[in-house]
Amino acid sequence: KSSIAIQFVKGKNLFLVSNLNGGTIEGAVDLASVFEKRIGGGRIVPDLYISLPKTNIIENSELYFTGMRGFESRFTPDLSKALQVQYAVNGTAGKYSVGVGVVDLIRLRFSSREDVIDCIDSYLGSRKDRPIIHAMETRNYNIVVEEDNSEVYIAEYGDILYIMLGAAQDKKGQQFFEYILRGGK
Repeated sequence: KSSIAIQFVKGKNLFLVSNLNGGTIEGAVDLASVFEKRIGGGRIVPDLYISLPKTNIIENSELYFTGMRGFESRFTPDLSKALQVQYAVNGTAGKYSVGVGVVDLIRLRFSSREDVIDCIDSYLGSRKDRPIIHAMETRNYNIVVEEDNSEVYIAEYGDILYIMLGAAQDKKGQQFFEYILRGGK
């Protein structure tokens, strides 16, 4: 649930009900509840969602999405375009408590590793006016310093893109991101 939409999984289906055209989020929740009761089947949760790390996660902040509309229920259209979300198979996101702040961790699954690398290139191209640090010894793990001096970490792991937004420049965000890349749960 966000301020503009609610999503739920029922059977093999993912539903996103939004409060567009002047509706309220309460109205969207009521409508989603009606749909959920009328649709048969149990809840089948995608593996990308199940494997979302639980360490430091903020309760009820998890998001599973397919397509730009689902992504844009929480994030900006500019970020969606920069990350080429329209080419992603699916994705997950969650809010995490890191140090004294909150960060967003996003994972996008693409059809191939090459698509993930194209996504990283697109994102870095959209931030070419910002300082970019190539972490470790691979060009596929980068740190971008945003205008508000927060750090963004972006990396590829096979056909999955990992990106963490909003980290303070205190190394705690980077340590948490690298913990997740190493398989931390």
